[in-house]
Amino acid sequence: MVKPYNPEAILNRVSNTIRLRETASIVNQLRWDVTTGLYREDFFFRRVDNLLAAYPDHAYDMVCSDIRDIRDFKTLNERYGRESCDRLLHDLADKLKVALPDVVSSGRIGGDSFGFVIEHQESDWTAILDPLIRNMGVAHLFVRFGVVQNIEHDLSASQLCDRASFAIDELRDSEGAGVSWYDDALHQRKAMERTLVESVQEGIEQHQFKVYYQPKHDVDTGLVAGAEALVRWIHPELGFVNPAVFITLFERNGMISELDRYVCREVCREIVNLTEAGLPLVPVSINMSPLDFDDHELPQRVLDMANEFGVDPSLLHLELTETAYAEDPDVVVHALEELRTFGFKVELDDFGSGYSSLALLNLLPLDILKIDGGMVRNASRLDDFRIIRCAIQIAQLLGLETVVEGWRPQRTCSACGTWAATSSRASITPARCLRRSSRSTCGRTRRVSPQPIKRGNPP
Repeated sequence: MVKPYNPEAILNRVSNTIRLRETASIVNQLRWDVTTGLYREDFFFRRVDNLLAAYPDHAYDMVCSDIRDIRDFKTLNERYGRESCDRLLHDLADKLKVALPDVVSSGRIGGDSFGFVIEHQESDWTAILDPLIRNMGVAHLFVRFGVVQNIEHDLSASQLCDRASFAIDELRDSEGAGVSWYDDALHQRKAMERTLVESVQEGIEQHQFKVYYQPKHDVDTGLVAGAEALVRWIHPELGFVNPAVFITLFERNGMISELDRYVCREVCREIVNLTEAGLPLVPVSINMSPLDFDDHELPQRVLDMANEFGVDPSLLHLELTETAYAEDPDVVVHALEELRTFGFKVELDDFGSGYSSLALLNLLPLDILKIDGGMVRNASRLDDFRIIRCAIQIAQLLGLETVVEGWRPQRTCSACGTWAATSSRASITPARCLRRSSRSTCGRTRRVSPQPIKRGNPP
């Protein structure tokens, strides 16, 4: 700029400089995560997508991480303060940038999740992560990693991070943390899970889900005193689907409640069929998921299904596990009390597995205690039934009936002193199950005549 100075031109140039710097500051804020110094999620995804498009023949790996808090990561800010948590994330990001081999790009892809693109590594390099996995500086915090090797360039960065997250999910049951790889087996399993999720509604509509019945035997007479409804899926393309697969899957994605309602309706329908065939009736136990209790109208919905088919509520026993109570104790207790008021019986399933609490027997409104088969197997192996006798005696003191899973020789049941046991034999159809019935209800060897049931109008 030469003399004479033009004040207006000077002001315009200063203003433009300020705007440019403000724009650069805004761009940096959009590009970089303030806490960790890594790229923000959207910019990281765009950068990786551009990288893969620019170098289609180059081999890369995707590494994603998250923090596992064995207590509850959501309350970290409350326990330690926002500043301490931000410093923890910042330090972890710095350590990972140094520890990971040949980092090409990195970003923060979630509250406590990071993503890194590295040069493809032929050898197993994950041992260098061990110090980070086990030493976060906080006793109950661990880092989990998911690795996608030799990533496909036609996939988006978001899809690659999803695959790494799937690998991380494989560590969900581990005590601490570790590294998990996305491989062909996991890919095939995820593809099958997608197929199952997409076809579950059709499966329900077409009655691909079949309900079989595991008999409960009166230990005094050996006759059938009840049954447990077990659902099996016969998929038109996949064939028999392991219930451990689809039930676990539906528990994760929230579809289990719809399946539970389907099973309840099928049981009601079968009770009507047995009544019309002149066969004796015994109570049938139906499993309930913890997610079922998210529906505050659950007791009324179950009663409506029973009334629709004209089924006496006392013929339906509703089974839950301790995990249902752990989710929301007040809601569960209220729902169970209402169900019992309507005439349904409530069973506590899997007692003696995991970390069973005796306090729950006094807290939950129950009618029946179902002792886990694992306890029976251990007792049989040791030829020592004292712990089972104690559980039964506690149940009796609380006015609860008892069921023992896994009927073995008669000596086992008599040693336990219980009134009924589930059969160890395969599940069977209701007619075969109930033709061997003693015409008793699920009380302690009470002999009663089956009550006629008025048939409803099933759809």
